[in-house]
Amino acid sequence: MGYASARLARGATRGNHLPQDFVSGPQIVETQQSAMKTAEAISLSHDGWRRTHGLVHLRALQLAHDGSLLRGEDGLAAMTATDRATLDRVLARLPGGLRFAVRFHLHPDAVAKIDMGGTAVSIQLPNRETWVFRYIGEAVLSLAPSVYLDEERMRPRATKQIVLSAALSGYGSAVSWTLARPVGLLPAPGDDAFED
Repeated sequence: MGYASARLARGATRGNHLPQDFVSGPQIVETQQSAMKTAEAISLSHDGWRRTHGLVHLRALQLAHDGSLLRGEDGLAAMTATDRATLDRVLARLPGGLRFAVRFHLHPDAVAKIDMGGTAVSIQLPNRETWVFRYIGEAVLSLAPSVYLDEERMRPRATKQIVLSAALSGYGSAVSWTLARPVGLLPAPGDDAFED
């Protein structure tokens, strides 16, 4: 989408920002936690793109109790008739449709590479442990440059980010993903690894 969901005001200071530090941003942020038999889950949403694009960002996360699997889904949706009308006006100006990206910024000490024929990213940590990021849905997976802001250094450190690029389909789209420490077979993002 290339449009931030919140914008800082001129003169806003570093650190924890207060509402007056923003000139625009989400008005409604919601969270809902739940416990499952084998995982903890949280659902989150914000309306940071509602005014400009008619879209609400939805994210669902499930973390296995042993910490070996994080499953997520990120989506955009036009929730109301007013949202759909706003989105229709935006799409009328974009003949190629509305593209969006979900970004996962990595620590500079992690070594990441595209793996499994372009369907996954292997991430090796400094302790030599490897984690695997996979996705499902109509998206394109890539690694892109990023920066890491470290309070102990004067300049940002170069790092990478995992990028899932997709296009909005109708009035809503979602991309599912997993981050897992491989032990035996890796669960695909659509598999039922968690039980209610």
